[in-house]
Amino acid sequence: MPRVVALYRHPLKGFTAESVEELHVQSDGRVAGDRVLAFRFADAATPERRDDGLDHWPKARGLSLQDFPTVAALRTRYDDASGRVRIEYGGDLLVEAGLDADGRTALAEAVTEFVLATPEGRKLSRPGSSAAGARRRR
Repeated sequence: MPRVVALYRHPLKGFTAESVEELHVQSDGRVAGDRVLAFRFADAATPERRDDGLDHWPKARGLSLQDFPTVAALRTRYDDASGRVRIEYGGDLLVEAGLDADGRTALAEAVTEFVLATPEGRKLSRPGSSAAGARRRR
């Protein structure tokens, strides 16, 4: 008989998953705390619309493992109770902030600084991709 041996969610769209003890599936079918934040590029100002009316931000229009594999070194956690995102690198705190405007700015600045210091940082200088911003997903 099949059994569940591990549960994961992705608090940041396109980043490494976070291991969790339990998942809550919301009435709309989405997992609570999954993809609560996405780092989009400056030229991705508007989302694509899906048939269900929800905003959709394709990974290719933002920062993700797909094009920036060094972000795999970042460990992310989302605290459902406080609504805060924590990002660690090498066991050290890179940034922790809420999902309000100031928190999203702090998260975007810290992650942008991290990526700029990597070999893939040059990709952020291509047209439209500089000044990455954090977008709260609903």
